[in-house]
Amino acid sequence: MDPALALEIVQAGWEHPVELQIIGDERAVCRSADAVTRGFFAEAGVPVDSSLESPSVPQEVFRVIFHGIPGSIRSLERDLKSRFAGRAEIVQAGEGFLDVLPLGVSKGAALRGWLAMLPELPEIVVAAGDHHNDMEMLEEADIAVVPEDAADEVLALSDVIMPSADKDGFVFLVDWLLKGDFHRDENASPVVL
Repeated sequence: MDPALALEIVQAGWEHPVELQIIGDERAVCRSADAVTRGFFAEAGVPVDSSLESPSVPQEVFRVIFHGIPGSIRSLERDLKSRFAGRAEIVQAGEGFLDVLPLGVSKGAALRGWLAMLPELPEIVVAAGDHHNDMEMLEEADIAVVPEDAADEVLALSDVIMPSADKDGFVFLVDWLLKGDFHRDENASPVVL
């Protein structure tokens, strides 16, 4: 991400009641008050610099993440989308998470890029996702799999609805895929596992 754009984004979100994560190459930057962020990255073994006292960014920024209560995140999302439309990808990435990425960067773009690099296309592409940052990827797949506890907008894209991850949803998905019975009418209701 262009560091000047990343700085504008950090400045725009600085005063919102949310935590801030600036993600670089195997490194995170946050404010000293961002305790959840510090704890998360420490537990994951990712180096974190928690010395931010005013809006600034390192030279290398892959993405900016904001984390907080859903109402605050939705408010910040509206604000950032109005300010940065056409300049950055701004998408909810889970309950209480807002991802800000370089324009054109998404899971859907990654899937398209990966498929374009393959010497031979797979017979079928299955993608699973539960939140807004998965929607473009799900639209690219032949079979869109969504857990039952996903956001409503994501559920609307599903070809298959599986139990949530904490109810072993992926086990159900693998069992269903191994049966090979996934050819169905496009207008049919989603398969519920």
